[in-house]
Amino acid sequence: MERVRTILEGADAQPLSDPAHAPAEGGVDRGTVAGLVSDLIAMIDEAGLAGARFCVPLSSSIGSVAALMAVMETTCSGALIPLSPADEGPEPNPDWPGFCEAVLIPPDATQGAGSARIVMMPGGRKQRGEDRIYLRTSGTTGRPKWAAHDTDKLLENGRAVAERMELSPADRVMIPVPIHHMFGLGAGLLPSLVAGSRIHLVPRGNPLVFFQAQRGFDPTAIFMVPSQCRSVMALGRGSGSARAIVVAGDKLFPDEAVAFEAKHGTLVALYGATELGAITASSPRDPQALRHATAGPPLRGMTLDLADEEADPAAEGAVPFRVRAEYGLLGYVDWDSGDMIAEAPEVWPTGDLIRLHDGDRIEVLGRSDHAVNRDGLLVHMGQIEGCLTRAEGVDQAVVVTAGTSRRGAGLVAFCTLTKPGANTDEGILAHARAELQARAVPDRLIVVESLPMLASGKADRLALTAQAEALSS
Repeated sequence: MERVRTILEGADAQPLSDPAHAPAEGGVDRGTVAGLVSDLIAMIDEAGLAGARFCVPLSSSIGSVAALMAVMETTCSGALIPLSPADEGPEPNPDWPGFCEAVLIPPDATQGAGSARIVMMPGGRKQRGEDRIYLRTSGTTGRPKWAAHDTDKLLENGRAVAERMELSPADRVMIPVPIHHMFGLGAGLLPSLVAGSRIHLVPRGNPLVFFQAQRGFDPTAIFMVPSQCRSVMALGRGSGSARAIVVAGDKLFPDEAVAFEAKHGTLVALYGATELGAITASSPRDPQALRHATAGPPLRGMTLDLADEEADPAAEGAVPFRVRAEYGLLGYVDWDSGDMIAEAPEVWPTGDLIRLHDGDRIEVLGRSDHAVNRDGLLVHMGQIEGCLTRAEGVDQAVVVTAGTSRRGAGLVAFCTLTKPGANTDEGILAHARAELQARAVPDRLIVVESLPMLASGKADRLALTAQAEALSS
């Protein structure tokens, strides 16, 4: 158990806790977790599945961490999905990928490894000894894919995050994001495990649950997405002064960042991708202006490569870039067979646009495919969304293309409000006309109660585009 012994049985390694094991009760010490992992490995071996490909449904629980670690410790491979009631039903869950041989249902840590279950996949593909972790891409811009990662390289990327965040056994890390996604796993859980930090897992959802966990655990570090930050701010409560609140995904705007930090602790931006893991990150020691404006410089093992070598990365315009990664993707695999359908390129095109600050600190401006031609010039949806969220009473804003207008591609904006009646579609559009050039003002703006969201915490742009196209037809 070399990996598990290193990660779980370090001399200073601290306990883990979850909703069933409250921090106030001391949580579960890592030696006990390591024992649970050993029992799960024995269970896998006894089933004749050493080195097999497993589907591993995960929740925010110690049992899920143990199941994940059992797979990562061996030459098994694990395809990670969210745990759902369908995993307990009499029929196979449609979300179980066909390239897996079996499913490892995590145990209830209070009941031991005997409460775990192994379910054989009907017609599952027998492929042994790959030692991989498979993660689903978010599906923000298309059908989700299965991205294959080497287990050791994934752990090494976690160590690079722990170094940048200066995580240690003295830290209390709260993780209220799913651990089956790259952010919760590669930026939150694995770095905290390798650092020996105390860890508290929190189910994502009601911000009141977040506040309760925050009070009970008093975290020094928290891993969150901006939508959670906004939900917490909407309640108007301040509780805590964490030394690092690491955010990734969609960007918090400067005024939001200042307001959130004043009540909750030091905000630190991290930039990454399912395919590459954590790519860049600020340090908690950086000045506030740099932390709020940028996602920091590259982490160890990551090198930025401008896609347009003649472009000025410090200029006002947005520059596409690529990443050379020591710890990134092996490739994409087929949903049914698990065969490699596309190997990872040596230099990965991120599809994002950046501006550089102070040499190698990146400011992410948005997706290159989230830009359209209007009046003969490029308009970036991210800049429009930033303007709309600064309008009074606006909570979230997403802009998509649908149809055409006299300026070119049609722009439709969807906005949610901080409270009912906080603003109107016309009021928000008036704000946009005052701040934006005419070509960037949405052709139509719709106030909605909520936005469709992906499991990753990002807005489902494909669903919104379908709605916008239906309205435009």
